[in-house]
Amino acid sequence: MAYERDHKALKTITEPRLLETQFKSPQLALWELGPDDWHLVIRLPEYAPRRRQTAAAVQLPLLPEAAASTE
Repeated sequence: MAYERDHKALKTITEPRLLETQFKSPQLALWELGPDDWHLVIRLPEYAPRRRQTAAAVQLPLLPEAAASTE
């Protein structure tokens, strides 16, 4: 396998294989999968950076007393 430049994410996996363990899944198999049926790693697009939100409106005081106490 090869890692991305940040050494945290996988870049590629060569010779993928399924390993048998002593731990069995409680879910029953629906059908037998061949070596070409597995999609072990699917690369998703990177997240887009969030755009900074700007205040479009200013909340005005509901009651006149609230406006006098804030000034």
